[in-house]
Amino acid sequence: MEEENPENKKENADEFLTRVNEEMNNPHRKKLWYSERYRAKYNEQFSKPKQTPQVKQPVSSNSENIIERVEEELKKDAHNTWEFIIEPKHIRILKILAILIPIMILGYLFYANFLISRDFNYFYDIGSLEDAKKPYLTPLARVSEIENSEYRNMLLSLVYFNVPIPRNSETILIQTRFKDNFPNKSVLSLGAKDKEEWHYIYNPIFYSSLSNLGELYKLGNVYLINENLELLPIENLLEMDNISIATDMQLKPQPNKIENWQGETLINTTLRGGHTFYIYISGNLSLDVKKQDINWYNNSDELNIYLYGLDENLIANTTIPDDGITEVKNKDKAIIQPGTLKAENLPEGVYKLVFTDFDGLIREIKINTKKIITPSLFLADSSVYLLEDKKSEIYTNAIKDSELKLLTYHSSGIQDLTFDNKTFNFYQEDVPLYLNLTKGEYTIKVPKNDIILSYPGYFSFSEASYFEPFKQRIIKPEYSLEWLKNNADYFVSNYQAPIEDNSWLVSETSFNIKQNRLFVKDNQLSLLFNIPHLSQEANQNYTIPIGWINITVHKPGLFEKWNKGS
Repeated sequence: MEEENPENKKENADEFLTRVNEEMNNPHRKKLWYSERYRAKYNEQFSKPKQTPQVKQPVSSNSENIIERVEEELKKDAHNTWEFIIEPKHIRILKILAILIPIMILGYLFYANFLISRDFNYFYDIGSLEDAKKPYLTPLARVSEIENSEYRNMLLSLVYFNVPIPRNSETILIQTRFKDNFPNKSVLSLGAKDKEEWHYIYNPIFYSSLSNLGELYKLGNVYLINENLELLPIENLLEMDNISIATDMQLKPQPNKIENWQGETLINTTLRGGHTFYIYISGNLSLDVKKQDINWYNNSDELNIYLYGLDENLIANTTIPDDGITEVKNKDKAIIQPGTLKAENLPEGVYKLVFTDFDGLIREIKINTKKIITPSLFLADSSVYLLEDKKSEIYTNAIKDSELKLLTYHSSGIQDLTFDNKTFNFYQEDVPLYLNLTKGEYTIKVPKNDIILSYPGYFSFSEASYFEPFKQRIIKPEYSLEWLKNNADYFVSNYQAPIEDNSWLVSETSFNIKQNRLFVKDNQLSLLFNIPHLSQEANQNYTIPIGWINITVHKPGLFEKWNKGS
C-alpha cells in the first residue's frame, strides 16, 4: 500500500481540527473552554518558523510523529469533553464536595487545635451520683462515705485526685469548695506532682490563722516581718546574707562555700521515719544506711533514698526493701537491713539527701563528709520502739531569736530537756510546745527521745558536722502571724484568702504546667490535698468537708503565643 504523503497528513489534521472547532462553536452545543487552548497549542507547534538543525533529520518521520501525537491528544480531549458534558450536574457537585469537605475538616482541626486558645473544664461534684459510681478522691480509706448527698469528709492528711491534661496545655486553675473545720495554726495545701518518683509542689489554699495578714507591709508577694529591715522584692532578698525567709513557694537560696568539709560522719542515733538532710561534698559520695521496720501497720515498708542537686534534679537513688513482714506481727522479729547509695563526679557544693517516710527506723547513717545537717529530727532511741532509752545530744546555731517546736505522740516522750545550763519541762503529748531560743549556739540534751524537734534553722549531731548551707535561711511557715513575727524576717507567698459561700469557703490556686515542670503521664496529672493536722492523733476529729472541685486547663493557641512574643 502506498504510504500517505506527510503534506497530505498535515492537511487531514487541519481538516479534522476545523471540524472539531466548528462542532464546538455550534450555538446548539456547549462551547468547550479548552478548545482555544489546543488551537493555540497546535498553532504554536506548526506555525512558528522552523530552525535549521545541526544534524538534518528526515522531515517525513519527524512530522508524522508530531501529527500523530496531536491527533491522539485531540481525540482524548474530545472524549473527556463529551463525558464532562453528559455527566449529571449533581454528580459533579458531589465530586467537588468530596474534595472540599476533607479540606474544610482539616482546616477546622488545625484552627481549633493550633491557632486559637482553648479551655478544658472538669467539674468534680463530690457527693453526686457520678462520685458514688466512680469516686473522684482516692484512696477511699482516707475519705468518708457521702454525707447528705452533698459532700465527703477528708479523714487523713493526703487525699489524691487526677486531672486530664490535653497535649500542649500550659496552666491549670483549681477552685475548691470546703468547710473550715481546722484547729488553730493549721493549713490546707494543694499539691501537684512534679517528678516521676513521689514528689509534689504545694500551694496553700487556706491558712487558719492568717486572717490578719493584711496588717503587714507588702511588696508584690513579699511581706515584711522584721521592721528593722527594708521591704524589698524577692530577687533582692536572695542577694542578702543571714536573713530568714518563711515561704510556701519554691525558692532557691544562694549556697555558701564551705571549707574543711573533708572527713567522715557516723550517726548512730536512731531516727523515726522520713528525714531530709543537707550535705556538703565534692567528687564521689558513699552513703551506708541501716534501717529496721517496726511493722506497726500492714503493707510493705521500703525506704527510698534520693540525692538531689540544688535545682531539684535527681542525681542518684536507691531502695532498701521491706523486711518481708507485710502484716502486723511481733515487733521483735524485725531485722536490721543495710543499704548503700553511691554517686560519682559531684561538683563541689550543697546537696539534698532525702529519706522517704516509712513505717520504720533509720538505725545508722555513715557518710564520707563531715558536713551534714537537717531542719527537723524525730529521735527514736526509746522503749516505745523496743530500744534502749539512750540520751541524744543535738547541736544548733540560732542566727536570730527563734522558737524550737517539740512534739511527742506518747507519754513516754514526756521529759525534761537541758540546754545552755537550763531545763525545759516538756510535759504533754500530742500537742506541741515551743522553746524560745535567743541568738546563739546550743547543745540540747534529750534523755528519753521519742520526740520531734524542728525550728527555722538546722540541727547536727556534733558541732564539727554543723554548717550553714545557704546565705539565706528558707523555712516553712507555721501559718500564724505570731509565729512569723517570732521566727522570720520576711514572708513570701502567693496565698489568696478564700471567699465565703454561705457556710462554705471557696479557694482558688493555679500551677504553670511548663514552668513548674509538672509530671504528666498518659495525659494525666496527679494532685493531692495535704492536710497536716490530720496526721496527728489529737486532731482526728477535725475532718474537712469537701463539696466540689472545679478545674480549668488552659491550652494557648498560636495567636496567643504570637501576641505574648510580641
